[in-house]
Amino acid sequence: MCAVCHRPCRMLKRMPRAWSMVVAGAVAAAGACVPPPAVVADDEAPFPTLPADARVALMDVALAWPLPPGTGPDSGAGFLGPILRCEDLLVFEPLTRTDTAETLCAALTVTAARLDPCFTEGGAGSVCQPQVRLVLQPVVAGQARDASIHAFYAVPEREVVRAIARLTALRLEHAIDGRRPLGVHPLLEDEGVRGVVGDIVTDAIASGQLAHFTQITVHGGDAAWTFEFRPFVDGKPGEGDALQQHVLSASPSTITVSVTPDGDSVDDFSVLLDDEFASAAPVAEQQAAYDHAARIENPGIHDPGTIDCARCHLAAPARAAASARSPLVDSPDAFVSATHDLTPGAVFSNPQFIHAFAWRHTDLAVNARVVNEAAVSADLATTILSDLGVLP
Repeated sequence: MCAVCHRPCRMLKRMPRAWSMVVAGAVAAAGACVPPPAVVADDEAPFPTLPADARVALMDVALAWPLPPGTGPDSGAGFLGPILRCEDLLVFEPLTRTDTAETLCAALTVTAARLDPCFTEGGAGSVCQPQVRLVLQPVVAGQARDASIHAFYAVPEREVVRAIARLTALRLEHAIDGRRPLGVHPLLEDEGVRGVVGDIVTDAIASGQLAHFTQITVHGGDAAWTFEFRPFVDGKPGEGDALQQHVLSASPSTITVSVTPDGDSVDDFSVLLDDEFASAAPVAEQQAAYDHAARIENPGIHDPGTIDCARCHLAAPARAAASARSPLVDSPDAFVSATHDLTPGAVFSNPQFIHAFAWRHTDLAVNARVVNEAAVSADLATTILSDLGVLP
């Protein structure tokens, strides 16, 4: 048995393989449980000098790029490319049903990155793994397709924290106040600095190994998606059936969401996913489900090993619909922070926003789970930098 399964979400059962993409990377272990790859940190690489009062901000660990103005990363200076082998990409079915594989290959762009000194999966007692996660999306004519790939890199803790310190130092050098909600990173809006940020991220993943990836594929008219997980073996997706979960959200205004297969978490908020059912439920039942969704958004209670993909991604639109429907009160188990602005994005009144930290056309989704996880990562990075003497 391995110490921890590196899956970004707990899939529910194996379903027949439908499609997949190959992301270029190094070797990861075989099987459903992927142990931490053996990676070596560059102990000689220096840390930047940080002032004594510096603290890691949300934007130093969770970065969203603006959209390139045209198609793909080549349409704007400093954008990161797809980190894909196009010759392998052409073998598999595409992320969308409207684009050819060739178009997707040319358009795939890094739209977000997250740096985590201690990614935990599997509940209390699980071994954590330092990690860098990239979100890649096809960007066509300045709009992101409603689909994404998440590439998960196991990276030595020192390299993750050094990258965070470099991003913090760069932010302070440009006098950017980190006490703001997560959104497009201000440094990434500056064409002259965007490439520097990209170099910091690519340096970090170059020190690690690709452990696995997930995909969110869109079907038809941006109302149905498939989540899929695959580990990597010898630089290619592992053999066997993919792990999948399917989501259908029929309306952009009224929440009517179905999930196949459904989740089985003790924190069940499924009553909130159908406006008709929720409206007929007593307010106390709605409040209880609202509180369950808040618990799923709290990284101190749940991690991606204790909740399925759909439940994690749907908590934000479910809570948005619930609070608009009934006079609910703040949830006692909602995540709080004394040092960070935890305001999530405002797009989740549309229940078809199922992305956690990615673009849907020209709107950026930043859900509460991402913000809360970023707060935990930022505080932990501050502590580690203090222990290393980088922060006095």
